[in-house]
Amino acid sequence: AHLKRITWLAEHDPLTGCLNRRTWYEQLVQTSGVISDQVNLAVAICDIDFFKKINDTYGHLCGDEALKHFVSVLQEKLEGLGVLGRWGGEEFAIFMVLPSPPSEPIEPLEGACTVLETMRGSIQDAPITWEAQIVHMTMSVGTALYNRADSVGAVLARADEGVYQAKESGRNKVVAIAYLAKT
Repeated sequence: AHLKRITWLAEHDPLTGCLNRRTWYEQLVQTSGVISDQVNLAVAICDIDFFKKINDTYGHLCGDEALKHFVSVLQEKLEGLGVLGRWGGEEFAIFMVLPSPPSEPIEPLEGACTVLETMRGSIQDAPITWEAQIVHMTMSVGTALYNRADSVGAVLARADEGVYQAKESGRNKVVAIAYLAKT
């Protein structure tokens, strides 16, 4: 039981219960190495908008509850679709393996955006109550598809660029960054 507990603590974020950055990243690298041509690997970085304001207005205990609530909502919407991890602070990372059957007319990146948009709306529509106050949250998301021609680091950089673009263009949105082939 002690070994099981120690292993869990080594692999998870103790506050939110989702995977920690190292474990999430290792699983992403492992998944990227075994995916077939019949699937696509989407990576997203989700950042809680104005999280510092929650801590400054309501205190860090409220901030902790907001983080746990945020993860709970994302995990509920992500159920079976992907893997969630705490990237750092108020940033969380997701990777999803999306099938790409020939009969599906939807682009893989568009499919990832649809799932992430549902999550974004769920966060927006699920405030928490803290000491009789309603605390609303939104998130900015950047997403990109893994391409076998580049590295996991490159897809993470594209997803991160999407977060910056979402924040710069008003926040509370999903921005997809397409792979650009080097010429």
